[in-house]
Amino acid sequence: MPSSTLIFEAILTSSCDNTYHYLAEYIERCVKVPTLLVQGGDIEDFATSPADIGIISAPYYLGLLRQSPRSVEAIAAPLALDAQELNFPFFDIVVRQDSPYQQVDDLYRCIWTCHNQLVTLSEDELEKLDLPEISARQVKEAPSQAQALRMVINREADATSIDSFLLNLVIHNSPDMTAKIRSLGSYSLSTTPIVVIGRHVPRHLKQCIQDALLSAHRHPFLAPHLRDAQIARFLPLTHIYNRSEHCWEREFVHAQPPQDYKQPETRARLVR
Repeated sequence: MPSSTLIFEAILTSSCDNTYHYLAEYIERCVKVPTLLVQGGDIEDFATSPADIGIISAPYYLGLLRQSPRSVEAIAAPLALDAQELNFPFFDIVVRQDSPYQQVDDLYRCIWTCHNQLVTLSEDELEKLDLPEISARQVKEAPSQAQALRMVINREADATSIDSFLLNLVIHNSPDMTAKIRSLGSYSLSTTPIVVIGRHVPRHLKQCIQDALLSAHRHPFLAPHLRDAQIARFLPLTHIYNRSEHCWEREFVHAQPPQDYKQPETRARLVR
């Protein structure tokens, strides 16, 4: 249960700080609960319950999803003025279940298979997202994500990156294939903020907050500030974004570290 004041944490470095201030005031008016905006908080505040609502980045969100039990639920995200739809490209780095690789750093001199079905970003955008870079001794092309996954299962490659939603479908619909693979970690290419709410917040209050966000673009007080921040409106995030994640619930197979091969290495990007 939240206290008599809703704590709204904006854990972002952003030019939208003033907009978050107005957004907190707007939520206070809508739900009729005093709301305090805290800028630059700590994501652990959601696990320990000081924070009730938050605006966080996709990497922070993935970090919170790793907690057990999960401390937050995603409820909305801002749609940019020039955007047609939300774009949250999550992906997993996948290896065989019996692979000796236990973390991404272990993939040094691996055989990597890549495909062209993930979002292409500039080098500057990739640097800002702090995505891992794989040092591969060989990179093999695959015509599709499904084929890249099949190459890993067939031992033609050591690892690949797969869209997380596609991987979820595989895990839920193909027990045989699921038994042959595991994820070393999940990442996101998204630069869109995510509005989350603590699991401790009562369901009815969560619904009121989400309803307020979804109608914010029609409110005469807040709408101009949203436009100034290049936000067209807020859209709901369905349960698919609150994934009860496969890769954190499955047991890893422990094995010996990979051999240190002597072939020349290639720096392989996770996305193309």
